[in-house]
Amino acid sequence: MLSKFKQLIKDSFIYSVGSVVTLVIAFFLIPVYTRVFTPGEYGTIELLLTFNGFLLAFLVMGTDSAQTRYFYESEQKEHRREVVSTTLCFRILWGAVTIGVCMLAASAFNQFLFNGEMPNTYFYLIFLAALFSVILNCLIAVYRLLLRPKPYLAMTLSHGLLNAAIIILLVVYFRQGVLGYLVGYAASILLLIPVAAFLLREYISLNFSRSLIKKMLKFGIPLMPTGIAIWVMNFADRYFLTQYTTLGEVGLYALGAKFGMGIALITGAFRLAWTPLALSVAKEPDAKAFYRNVAEIYMVGLSFIVVVLTGISKLLMIVMTQPDFYAGYIVVGILAYSAVFYGLYTISTLGIWLGEKTVFATVAIVVSAGLNIGLNIAFIPIWGMIGAAVATLVAYVIGNVLVFYFGEKCYPISFNYLHLGATMLVTCVGIALQLMLLNSNWSIFLQYGLILVIWVLIGLFFAFKIIGRDRIGTVKTAVENYLQQRKGV
Repeated sequence: MLSKFKQLIKDSFIYSVGSVVTLVIAFFLIPVYTRVFTPGEYGTIELLLTFNGFLLAFLVMGTDSAQTRYFYESEQKEHRREVVSTTLCFRILWGAVTIGVCMLAASAFNQFLFNGEMPNTYFYLIFLAALFSVILNCLIAVYRLLLRPKPYLAMTLSHGLLNAAIIILLVVYFRQGVLGYLVGYAASILLLIPVAAFLLREYISLNFSRSLIKKMLKFGIPLMPTGIAIWVMNFADRYFLTQYTTLGEVGLYALGAKFGMGIALITGAFRLAWTPLALSVAKEPDAKAFYRNVAEIYMVGLSFIVVVLTGISKLLMIVMTQPDFYAGYIVVGILAYSAVFYGLYTISTLGIWLGEKTVFATVAIVVSAGLNIGLNIAFIPIWGMIGAAVATLVAYVIGNVLVFYFGEKCYPISFNYLHLGATMLVTCVGIALQLMLLNSNWSIFLQYGLILVIWVLIGLFFAFKIIGRDRIGTVKTAVENYLQQRKGV
């Protein structure tokens, strides 16, 4: 199983290279966006992009998970071509019909989100971008399913660079504002579709299997409410902020989420590498121990990064943005930790996946989405955007708790819930203490001196109380042996 750990680390590293480069691109764009957009315009873009997530969930209809599930039923190339081609044809046909209906209802969506104050053109562009996205994602996902992260990385980076280039050209040079951003967003996806189709032509045909799509939809549709529920958890905070505050506060909140996206990019890379690997080792005798170890390492490592990110969030805002956006630092750590728990779903749902009881995942996440709506309504009028961030975090935590519970009923893995819970509690306390320090009137030297102490104490707790001396010793021995081997080469 050590070889599987190495493969997971290697693939995650390759995926994370793309995440890091994407993060660097996004960070370079933050000073640009905060100069050309007001907080209100930034909030408008954020609401439209978040609404786009709902369309993606509805257009995919669970075929992303179904494509993964049935791709591995056989190693025969003909079978895999049939899975990919059937998925692609379905998304094109279903997507075209759905987007056509959405185009006719653009005014209604405009009224719901912005009281009809935005041009309908914004919605037309978002609808088209959603259709282009589900087509492109179907294609490049093949690389991930084939455990070929390098080509996947190349396509992802190409999209990131092309997207940034077109948007900067339209927004900065031609000064097209929000419209330019949306045009660039849609165009960058559309331009890559023929490239991806050409490179993956050996897995694409006109072979559409009705029997296969029935099986895929039967597997995937129960997961569709899960995708919509996750979208609700990402959208509810933005929507209720517009109802109880202003688009400007939505912009600050969105920027805070962008600074926390470093964690989201890491968890995204992990998710891409983890799911195929976890399913491929499911029948091995030590698979459950492997799952438990990965869960603890994942939580400890990313929790500590969140603690550090919270401590430097205010400095990052001051360095990277304009004064109108500085207040967004207060939600960075909380939203980053929400991203950690979103990534944890790939681990917590293992029992449900392996037990083939995906309906339980739907129930758990729908419940947490409903809770999120209630918490947003309760917290935002009192605490504004920090209330929205806390509501999102609590919803993700509850969702994972429920999924872990159902997973143990379907396919017991026996995760160490005491360690996972202690890690979460200590991290939340660390986030709260640091936000109190950053919001205090104490000198900057005292603030960051105490923040450094918090980092050290939490790091020691994670290392020796959660990970443990034995595991640290094992890792140390493995590193020493590796170095000795390298010296002998």
